[in-house]
Amino acid sequence: MEITANIHETNGRSVTEALPDSIRNPMEETCRDLIATRVKYGANTAIGHRCSNIDVMLRKGAPVDMIQRQMAELQELLAAR
Repeated sequence: MEITANIHETNGRSVTEALPDSIRNPMEETCRDLIATRVKYGANTAIGHRCSNIDVMLRKGAPVDMIQRQMAELQELLAAR
């Protein structure tokens, strides 16, 4: 099944393009990336815990501010490595 979207260019014209699989469900791609990061750093680390928390929050539809707070903490932990 092909998914299409109208993309508005800066000159005001719109075109319809087929979206690649990775864009069709960005939440799934994000969750896969979070799980891969958790595996890389270990499930029982602060980074792994944040990845798990964010994954569950995204899938359960948690409030955006809670997800953003966890994402900010994850970024800080990753930057400190």
